[in-house]
Amino acid sequence: MSSDMANILLLLVIGAGIAVNEGDASMEALMECKKDYKVSREQIMSGDSSEEVKCFAECLMKKTGGMDEGGNFNTEKIKEEGRKHAKTDDQKRANDAAVDKCISETEAANPTGKCEKGFEFFKCVRGEMKSPM
Repeated sequence: MSSDMANILLLLVIGAGIAVNEGDASMEALMECKKDYKVSREQIMSGDSSEEVKCFAECLMKKTGGMDEGGNFNTEKIKEEGRKHAKTDDQKRANDAAVDKCISETEAANPTGKCEKGFEFFKCVRGEMKSPM
């Protein structure tokens, strides 16, 4: 796996609670979304809000089961994926709290633009994971 792909995977795991391992369905989803939406590591790392980045994030949320095709979040699936990377109970609680907060904030904002909902959630969780909890 290229270092760019590894960095994208890491950011997506942190930013959206998506666990991606080589050879599993999440990796397949990542590759499909990467093929459909040509985004670079730099675009994702910089917080680029282009349509390609937004749609890539939402595509991955949908293909991994974190969001259905109607734009509804699967809270338990997102939490479960985030917990896979938590090493302590405190980290698990922080993950769950971030997911709850970001789903609530995203739903309250009611984003309606193309690929906005998944991307807004992604941005929120990424911000929560960077701040101390």
